[in-house]
Formats: sequence, C-alpha cells, structure tokens
Amino acid sequence: MKRISLMIMTLMMGFTLFAQTKVRLGGIMDWDEEREVSHMGGLHLEVIGENFGFGFEAMGDTNLDNDTTGDNTPGEAMWEGEAFLSYHVFGNDSFIDPYVQAGVGNAGYVSWIDEETADYLALSLYPSFSAGINAVFEGGLVLGMRHSYRPENNIVPGAGIPASEMSAHQTTIQIGYQFGGREKRVRKEREERYGCWKWCWCDDCDCDD
Repeated sequence: MKRISLMIMTLMMGFTLFAQTKVRLGGIMDWDEEREVSHMGGLHLEVIGENFGFGFEAMGDTNLDNDTTGDNTPGEAMWEGEAFLSYHVFGNDSFIDPYVQAGVGNAGYVSWIDEETADYLALSLYPSFSAGINAVFEGGLVLGMRHSYRPENNIVPGAGIPASEMSAHQTTIQIGYQFGGREKRVRKEREERYGCWKWCWCDDCDCDD
C-alpha cells in the first residue's frame, strides 16, 4: 500500500508540469487470460504537455444468461479503471510516440442471481507500470499498443472483500484522436547543422521546391 500512496502523490505532483497541452480521447481493448473474461473494452482520456501527461481510463464487460426461465436473470459484470502519469519520450508532436506510464488502478467483479441480488463481489487495488508506442498521424488519428506490469493485486483496505482475479501482465491496444492534431515543429538546430531538408517541418526554412 505504501507503493500505491507514493504513486498517488506522484500523479498529483504531475498536474503542475504541463505546457502546450494536447488531449487524446479514444477506445481501448485489452487481453487478460486470468480474468472471468479475456477481453474488455472502454475509454481512454489523456492530457499531454510537451512530454509529461496524465489521464484516466476505464474498461468493462457484462454477461447475462439468456437461457434462464422465470424472473431470475443471472449475470456478471467486470471492470477495471486506472489513473496514470505518463512520459512521452519525443513529445506530443512526434509521429512515432514511445512512452512510459505509471498508475493506480481498481479492478472488480460481481455476479448476481437476479437484478437486485449480489451473489459474489470481488475488488482490487493495484499499481501498474507500462511501456508502449503510438503512431500519431497529422490529422489527429492515434493508433497504439502497450504492455503493462502489475506487480501487486491488493484487497481494498477495510472492505472485507476478496481480491478480483487478474494477471500481472496486460496487453492493450488503443485507437483515438488527438485534439489539435500534430503541430509543425520549428527545428532550427537541425537546419543549422544539416541544411534545410525538403521533408523538414521548419516554418522558416528557405527550401527550394
């Protein structure tokens, strides 16, 4: 739990480190073979400064038994949610966008006999460390994949509820949109060292067409 508290403090400190912010919003889907369901889908929201970012994401899935008779409709629901702090190595303007990410998450599972009766409930708190890569296209489209490592799966303190099943490793894919698109970078240092390249993004290059 000390590790989770430290990560929460890190997330709060990260809120003050932003300039030239961009917003990314998209859909995500993951793989986890140790859960009740292997795949869940949801939403990803991230605010990115020049390099540092923070965000939130949530995924879930439900399963209802359609073969039942009478008034009872057995079913189950699963979810995961995470708040995170990220660092984008090449900044928020780069087409190739490798990044690392650390966060604190919550996972849960509930099954019920009918719509009002809970039969089983499980909850978890966990730290998460991730590395991934995105492709950020000039129109704003974002495609990416990441791998996460979750070293602990802790029960919720004081709740008396068992921990939800989850694996230590998770793979996630993402498709979304970056509001504002990719801005053109002014690369004066490269122009001074190598001259003006026809494919460069300099606003003040003296390139000959």
